Amino acid sequence: MARIAGIGYLVIILCGLFAEFGVRQALFAPGDAFVTARNIRAHEFQFRLGIASDLVMLLADVVVAWALFFYLKTIDRTLSLLAGLLRLVQASVIGASLVNLTAVLNMLDSNELADYVVRLTVAHAGGYRIGLVFFGACCGVIAALIARSGWIPRWIGVLMGFAAAGYLIDSFGPILSPSYPPDLSNIVLIPAFVAEVSFCIWLIAVGGRISAQKGVEREPESVSRSMD
Repeated sequence: MARIAGIGYLVIILCGLFAEFGVRQALFAPGDAFVTARNIRAHEFQFRLGIASDLVMLLADVVVAWALFFYLKTIDRTLSLLAGLLRLVQASVIGASLVNLTAVLNMLDSNELADYVVRLTVAHAGGYRIGLVFFGACCGVIAALIARSGWIPRWIGVLMGFAAAGYLIDSFGPILSPSYPPDLSNIVLIPAFVAEVSFCIWLIAVGGRISAQKGVEREPESVSRSMD
């Protein structure tokens, strides 16, 4: 389960980076609907591939939620379940926001594409931010589970705690403050990237080798706590 979760995490990271930086950041011209529409038309397959990458990322999110639940449940079954549910809600919200990008596909041959493309892409970005509220909460719960695990390095838990804070700040910031600086996103989300890459590598390289024995040792304690 550790390796499945780690591989799923790797798929999420690669697909998410490609969809965001290889497609949206490359094609979208902030504030210029005509340039954005022109870029999407000129690179239609790249745009479609970005949506497909997002869908693969969301499928991997479901797999990671499932695998991490079984991997972390010996620490605290209730918290592990909560983390999984928060991740699934995040995937659902982001999946719903992709409807805005698929709507752009249906308008590629329309003269009105430039009139709607900015609204649709902004709506998608807003949905993505809402989804990351739940993911930030998920990271916070995972940080707490890691701190109590006894076998996952505590520094990864600390990084996941910073990741949770970064996601929540960057999600609530634009909602609470109209003057929230966009450049701040790059600052607060750097710890999140470092945390998730670190956890991903640890799960694949180390987690599967040591967690089974530790999990067996902790199972009676976990079951007793759940019963209480």
